[in-house]
Amino acid sequence: LVFYTDGIVETTDTSGEQFGVARLDTIVSQCQSDPHQIVSALLTAVDQFAAGVAATDDRTVVAGRVL
Repeated sequence: LVFYTDGIVETTDTSGEQFGVARLDTIVSQCQSDPHQIVSALLTAVDQFAAGVAATDDRTVVAGRVL
């Protein structure tokens, strides 16, 4: 289960392209349902994608496992 704010998917790179839901889905699917790995991987990927472009919105991710 992953919750995220629009600041994650609307993060832009130096050309103005948004991070987007497709990239988010790809990263989440690679993390094998590990909540800590999901949060870490997403925040790292967003930071790398932004390549120094300042955030214009909050970037929040919450992940958990349903038992």
